[in-house]
Amino acid sequence: MKRAAWILAAAMTFTANITVHAGYDFEKTRIADSDTYLVRIDDTTVGTWRVIGGPMNDHSEGPVTAFDFKSGEAVRVEFDRDAYEKYRPNEGLSLYRRDGRSGLVNENGTVVVEFGVDADKIEPQGEGFYKLRVNYENKIFDASGHEVLNVGKYANVYRLSGGIYAVMGNSYQSEEYFDGIYMLRSRTIDTAYNTRIRTFINNAEIPCYLVGGYCTVIAEDLRGYGFDVFWNADEQRLDISRNPEYYNIDPAEIPQKGENDTPYADVVRSDVKAYYEGKEIPAYHIDGRTLIRPESIEDEGISFNYADGVLNISIDGLEIK
Repeated sequence: MKRAAWILAAAMTFTANITVHAGYDFEKTRIADSDTYLVRIDDTTVGTWRVIGGPMNDHSEGPVTAFDFKSGEAVRVEFDRDAYEKYRPNEGLSLYRRDGRSGLVNENGTVVVEFGVDADKIEPQGEGFYKLRVNYENKIFDASGHEVLNVGKYANVYRLSGGIYAVMGNSYQSEEYFDGIYMLRSRTIDTAYNTRIRTFINNAEIPCYLVGGYCTVIAEDLRGYGFDVFWNADEQRLDISRNPEYYNIDPAEIPQKGENDTPYADVVRSDVKAYYEGKEIPAYHIDGRTLIRPESIEDEGISFNYADGVLNISIDGLEIK
């Protein structure tokens, strides 16, 4: 099976046991007054948000002022107003609703993601997150269908990259009140979930978890599967490389896992970067460890096959001790 196909297959396991994960701890910063508007800028400037006061048609000519949330701070930037679009596209996906559930399907009618609530609007927010409108409340869900944030009926919310959220409006609810434009910044930027998917390297199992619809493994575990893994504390980087002189697999202990689709660990913000053979690769950080996607180590002599909930990775020249 092609790599993209098994990644999609992993994402398709998210449709049962929907629960709310409450592990997100937000720092709340007020950015602008309640008489402002918040509009997403197009993908060429992801992370930048247009914030203006008064009616939008009063600002129909020339450049406008925005706030740049990418740095985690409200920094004013100037850009041409022709550069923005008001709504993020649905990435070629269509909304479906049935039996009190909703989700997105692709052009072939295949369910890409499903939620345990009946939403009348779903907007992808990037990085495996979605904004849903449910009974007029705007909520953020992750790719597994778990609710991350609810800003109530009278506020709008967008997710930027890196666990930063922009909230606009007036919202009354038991725990939060939003009056204006706010930035919410979360130390927890995602969640790693237990999964029925099992991953093997040359028939030796290695623990795996799902993050944002991707199967991931703990990078440090690769030391027992034919790879060198070096940590550089000064540069805050983890380097992974294939060691051709390594012939024997020393499998990692498979931990007792929770039920499928239940949280395993919070994925937290980190300055640590991971590299395979000197090239930076996607990485997710959980409690002092680093998760990576197996396809990031795809190389000459390394092949992948996914079928029936099992990912098999074959590496030439390796065998179990």
